[in-house]
Amino acid sequence: MKEINPPDTAQPSPPAGCFKWGILGCGTIAAKFAEAIALLPDAVLHAAASRDLTKAEAFARQWGASYAYGSYEQMLADSDHRPDAVYVATIHPQHLAAARLVLQQGIPLLVEKPLTLNAAEARELIQLARQQNCFMMEAMWSRFLPAARQARRWVEEGRIGQVRLLQANYGYNGGPDRRRRHLNRDLGGGTLLDIGIYNLEFTGDILGYPPQALQSQAWLDPESGADTHYQATLIYPEATAQLAGSVMTYYPDRACILGDKGRIELPHFHEAQEVWLYTEDGASCHFCQSYKNGFQFEIAEVMRCVRAGLTESPAMSLAESLAWQEVMDQLRQAWGLVYPTEKAAGQPVEPRQA
Repeated sequence: MKEINPPDTAQPSPPAGCFKWGILGCGTIAAKFAEAIALLPDAVLHAAASRDLTKAEAFARQWGASYAYGSYEQMLADSDHRPDAVYVATIHPQHLAAARLVLQQGIPLLVEKPLTLNAAEARELIQLARQQNCFMMEAMWSRFLPAARQARRWVEEGRIGQVRLLQANYGYNGGPDRRRRHLNRDLGGGTLLDIGIYNLEFTGDILGYPPQALQSQAWLDPESGADTHYQATLIYPEATAQLAGSVMTYYPDRACILGDKGRIELPHFHEAQEVWLYTEDGASCHFCQSYKNGFQFEIAEVMRCVRAGLTESPAMSLAESLAWQEVMDQLRQAWGLVYPTEKAAGQPVEPRQA
């Protein structure tokens, strides 16, 4: 562990009672998370850990953390500088091991999405969290955006009547380099775990989980075996969800919820800053709340839950995270998609349980 001396331009010390965050993994997504912590007046980045102490020190200096560690275990075992919660910002295949370390210390935990590679790993973490009576949540940041919450409120208020169809598309072109994460199965790359989970969990927020039936198709990269495109239809008792995504093609980042009395539209749904309501009488409503980063809303939810003594968020429950891991397992079974770390660990991809 190394205590980091703040530069002369550092902000004053945080007030007493400020929520102290620790971060495991010091990559790009961790930097966005650290930036969001700074947007909350009652939160502070307390500690950062990496397998490389030099990298952890550089990250801590950049984002104002007090302590840097050259191993995850060292940070979590340091009872003198214990964080109030830890954010796991590692790549997908490392979520299980890193999260397990946090839970074993009884420290509240936020795990970057997806929670794990598969349902078997998710069940293990959920069981451990409950044994430890410890808070845990999947970091589905889009769930907590004000525009997304407004869309859900309009649905709950019956503003568009009975939902009949939900459509959600999101895709980008990450380029052909198969060493990069988006096409590297060793790193959990591919469309489904990277961005397809946004479509699924948006569906869950509006229609619930799990669906009654699935129909899907995926296109696998001939060299890496990663899923480059996918389309899926999720069938519910009174509604259908049509989803599509890609890490090799630009798709319109848009969601639409159609009911028998109107519709709701979210441009850029996975990072929504605005949402539109159109009703059958020709009226319309527009809600807009811009933000600088977006991660601050999920961070605030974790802090609220931990301070209230909750062990999970009612808005992003562990049951829902597990349900979507099971759905993703079922989709991958149909596509013949297995990650190398699953084979190495002897983990079969499990079908969705009734």
